[in-house]
Amino acid sequence: MDENGWNTVFEDTDAVCSVLMDEGKPVRVSMTCTDEIPCAWTNAETEDQIAVLYGVWCRLGEWGQAEGDQIVASVTVREDAQPTHRIEFVAPDGQTEVEVVCLYPDEDEGVRSAYTLAEWRGETGAAWGIVRGMWTCEGQVTPGGRSGTVTVTTL
Repeated sequence: MDENGWNTVFEDTDAVCSVLMDEGKPVRVSMTCTDEIPCAWTNAETEDQIAVLYGVWCRLGEWGQAEGDQIVASVTVREDAQPTHRIEFVAPDGQTEVEVVCLYPDEDEGVRSAYTLAEWRGETGAAWGIVRGMWTCEGQVTPGGRSGTVTVTTL
C-alpha cells in the first residue's frame, strides 16, 4: 500500500493497476498504461485479480482519464454474491493456483456448486463444489486429477 492508501493489483510490462480500499472494500481502480490506453487488461481480468487478492467481487465502472497516462474507474461491490471460500492448489513443483469461490447455498442431492467470479458471470459452469461432504474440482480431488495439495479456507 502506498502513502495514499492504494494497493497494487498487478504490475506487468503493459500496465500497473492499483485499487483504493475503504473498510476492506474496493472503491476505485487506477491503471497506468505504458504503451496504449486502454491497456490489454480487460475489466473482467482486473475484477478477477481483485477477487483473488482481496476476496471481494466487484464491477468496474467506466474508465475516465486522470493524469497523463493514468485512467481511473469507480468500483461497485457486487450485491448478488460474494466469495465464501478461498481454494489454493499447490503442485509438487511449488506452483500455486488460487481461486475464490461463492458456495451456492442450495443443496441438490448432496452436491453444492462453488462458483468463481467468471463462472458466476455465466461464462462456464462451476468446476469446484462439495460432493457428499468433500471438496472436488470437476469430480476429482485436485484440479485435473494432478498431484498436489488443495487447501480450502472459509472467508
